[in-house]
Amino acid sequence: MHLTFKIYFLLSLSLYGIGTQFLVTPYNANELSVGSHPTYLALVNLNPALYSQEKKNSSLMVNRGSWVGDVSLSSLGYIQKVNDKTFYFGARYSALSDLEFRGEKPEDEPLGYFTSHGLSFKSGISLNRNNKAYGFSISYVSMGIYTESSSGIGLGFGYLAKLKKGVNLGISIQNIGKMSVLDNEAPQLPLRVLIGSSKLFNLLMFSSTVYTSAELNSLNSKINYKYNLGNKLTWKQIDILSGFSISERVNYVSLGLNLKLKKYEISYGININSQSLGEPQILSLKFQLP
Repeated sequence: MHLTFKIYFLLSLSLYGIGTQFLVTPYNANELSVGSHPTYLALVNLNPALYSQEKKNSSLMVNRGSWVGDVSLSSLGYIQKVNDKTFYFGARYSALSDLEFRGEKPEDEPLGYFTSHGLSFKSGISLNRNNKAYGFSISYVSMGIYTESSSGIGLGFGYLAKLKKGVNLGISIQNIGKMSVLDNEAPQLPLRVLIGSSKLFNLLMFSSTVYTSAELNSLNSKINYKYNLGNKLTWKQIDILSGFSISERVNYVSLGLNLKLKKYEISYGININSQSLGEPQILSLKFQLP
């Protein structure tokens, strides 16, 4: 069992996606393409204040993809407007499969295989007040590796201000909470703080929205900062997405495409990073419901 947890901590640090860090990996194609911005209206899982920015009465979002190191990503989201309030319900799952369990002696075949996984269920509410929105969310979080598991509760708060001339400001605080004990020690939730802004530019037949944000994550002691720059270029029903992120040790560029049809949207994003552990990709579908 001691060897199992050595493998676990190695993976959680190097892949940045298993353990409680699955809570901060990109969850849809828009986030993967543009970056983690608390003012990007499609990223409701990042900022609970964004729930109320949904234009339709209800919508369903389905996302499937992979993160670095072949970590699988899946998530669902549902938004429902009720009078002046907007409610959100969502779930996300991340897993790394076919990990080998070996003993102290070198052997040709492993003693067995196991999976490291993370699962969360989230609900939240958002209120609009004039040109400002406020949001709150609560999540049930579960993670496990081999025969061990841990669970806990996390809270999130968000704020969005719509200013003049197409300028938005947003703040989000996520994962305030605690987990139960796992192998004599409780895992730490990745307390995450996002501060960002966006600006809309109208360019003849096109419109362009530029996003900037800064992020702090309590579990990333080796990454003291992370800055994100993104752009959404819109022409008719097509969004061309791009992003760039820089931190102390990991940099990446990303690209994506979003096609808006009458009752649904299709989005695809790909990330090219400096970790040489694969290229994350996510496909997202969004359905407008009656």
